[in-house]
Amino acid sequence: MKKEANTSDLKKENEQLVVQIEVLEKQVKNKKARSSDLNAKLEHHYKTVRMLMGLRNLIKIIWEDRIRLLEV
Repeated sequence: MKKEANTSDLKKENEQLVVQIEVLEKQVKNKKARSSDLNAKLEHHYKTVRMLMGLRNLIKIIWEDRIRLLEV
């Protein structure tokens, strides 16, 4: 009788653990998707910053050339 109760308790515990594992796997999947989205956004922002820095440098060069032309 005690052995059957032990087996029943272990089966219940196993079922609970299986459910917990499924929940955790779903959470991991969602976190990975979120991480991937955030990485894509970050990469986009880096590209935008690099583009703006290049534009800034170009504007600086143009202004320096204009100043040189005005000084002549």
